[in-house]
Amino acid sequence: MSAPQIDLTITDTPTGAEASIAELLDQINAALTDVWEGVTGDQGVGIANATFNAATGELTLILTDATEVVVPGFPTGAGGSGAAGQDGRGISDTTYDPATGRVTFTFTDNTTFQTGDLRGSPPPVQILTAPPVNPVDGVFYVVQL
Repeated sequence: MSAPQIDLTITDTPTGAEASIAELLDQINAALTDVWEGVTGDQGVGIANATFNAATGELTLILTDATEVVVPGFPTGAGGSGAAGQDGRGISDTTYDPATGRVTFTFTDNTTFQTGDLRGSPPPVQILTAPPVNPVDGVFYVVQL
């Protein structure tokens, strides 16, 4: 491919010095814009399809020009066993404090973790003069006689 040619032919004769410089720059800019946008190149080759054979570890690429490219050497199957990791820490003790609603976990490395209050909100209370006819789950009833 040959290099593009730039046409800097001045088509109009401007009047006045400022007009001639401005128009000349406009024409140069238009000519350079054509060059910057470039000439469309030849269509390239792309990948139309790809398949992988797990038994052989080969990747086959089928290109847009119908060429096949086989890429060997991809690993297949399961890998070997790794070395055993370090033992983790376990829970050696737990305690619950009913006054605070917190659980404390003590670990085998003697560190501890304490939860927030796990008790939740108390149930709603209804004070009645007789037992409820249709009691509702989650409601605490107090019957005053």
